[in-house]
Amino acid sequence: MPHKQPIGSNQHKPLKMYTSSIEIKSIKTKKDYRAALKQIEKLWNVPAKSKEAEALEVLSMLVDDYENEHYRIDAPDPIEAIKYRMEQLHLSQQDLAQYLAAYPKY
Repeated sequence: MPHKQPIGSNQHKPLKMYTSSIEIKSIKTKKDYRAALKQIEKLWNVPAKSKEAEALEVLSMLVDDYENEHYRIDAPDPIEAIKYRMEQLHLSQQDLAQYLAAYPKY
């Protein structure tokens, strides 16, 4: 069985390949990004372990990298996250105190 190199390996060919009629290339512009999203939509329900499924995986990784670079979402402030969740669940500070009191102190 041939050894497969990980996707990020330097031994891979440049990120441009053709699978069926799908062209996979790096995403550098918003236009490239939108085109990749359309390709992902077309490939969404392809059979597992097919060439198309491999193309879907690579496209998804490329889109993820692009989104992390251009649409970064910072982690919320922990206190604000707790307050937000309490608001969603209609909890008071007393409710939170009861939850925290239920756990042993270390």
